[in-house]
Amino acid sequence: MIKAVPLQYFTRKLPQKEALAFTLVYRFGKQHLEEVLRRTGVNYFIHGSEVAKTLFEINPDATLGRVLILHDLLVHPNGKKLLAQAPLSNEEKSLVSSMYALRRLHIDQNTQDLDYMIGEFSADTRLLIMRMAHRLN
Repeated sequence: MIKAVPLQYFTRKLPQKEALAFTLVYRFGKQHLEEVLRRTGVNYFIHGSEVAKTLFEINPDATLGRVLILHDLLVHPNGKKLLAQAPLSNEEKSLVSSMYALRRLHIDQNTQDLDYMIGEFSADTRLLIMRMAHRLN
């Protein structure tokens, strides 16, 4: 059985303030995303922790890690309400929304999807880093 990446993996090298912020997001994600399953049968909390781990292996960016823990929050039936309540900054919430918008694009079949994706990556290059971490996972 696949388990979520332990919280300590993310927080062990972070400054205390960043570790606390990461802990709040991690617990929020665990509380709300463990109950929602992906098509693979793995819950969205485990998936988010795995994608965040992939990012941390490349670059331990706490902000992007927090976003990746919750990047599928809008899949939850109460996703919009939960995103509003999430312990994220407004900028981080915007990144979660942008990641969600990129999740089902078919760039190989639809040039409009490719145009949209290029536009999003140009507007915020952090999205490219997060999508690549998602792809690697």
